[in-house]
Amino acid sequence: MTAEKLTAVEALSAVMDDVQAISKSQRVTSGPAQFNFRGVDAVVNVVGPVLRKHGVVVVPHSVEEIREERYETASKKPMHGVILRIVWRFYGPDGSFIEASSVGESADSGDKASPKAHSVAYRTVLLQALCIPTDDPDPDSQVHERGAGNDEAATSASEWAQFITAASSPAELERIGKSLAASPLPPAVRAPLKEKYSERMRELQPA
Repeated sequence: MTAEKLTAVEALSAVMDDVQAISKSQRVTSGPAQFNFRGVDAVVNVVGPVLRKHGVVVVPHSVEEIREERYETASKKPMHGVILRIVWRFYGPDGSFIEASSVGESADSGDKASPKAHSVAYRTVLLQALCIPTDDPDPDSQVHERGAGNDEAATSASEWAQFITAASSPAELERIGKSLAASPLPPAVRAPLKEKYSERMRELQPA
């Protein structure tokens, strides 16, 4: 009798049993900021063999560009920055799949900004989907106050609209709404965004 193939959820659970932790074994030693980090290769080198062992295939299902900008560094070096939201599908041996999304942000002086952001998003979804400890500080352990800034530095109304449209859950949209409420946008500019926020929230609420 042929053994029943595992579903995507069952296979991922088996992968989680085999992958416990991935240390930050790489270190940035140049520049003013020096720190340890966990690169995408370090994650894939550990997770990849285990995914193959349990018959799990991970592929990008959709890619959305949330933000794209071109700017110069303090030394006048041109840079290209992007933020991508990627929806991934984890296929199990039986052909079933589950989806997970992640965001990747990167900048590059050449044509590698998007591939870098894609790699960051891939590393993130693997760490989160498999509940791999990161040893990173809790986001709530640090707080800051927003400076007054200026109109050029502030997020534009069109960018806020993109963030609202890209929200994939009510919780995510609520976080965007809180940030929008604290933004320096004039009330006349914020009003249509609040309407867009309400409309998107209705779309995300279960029927």
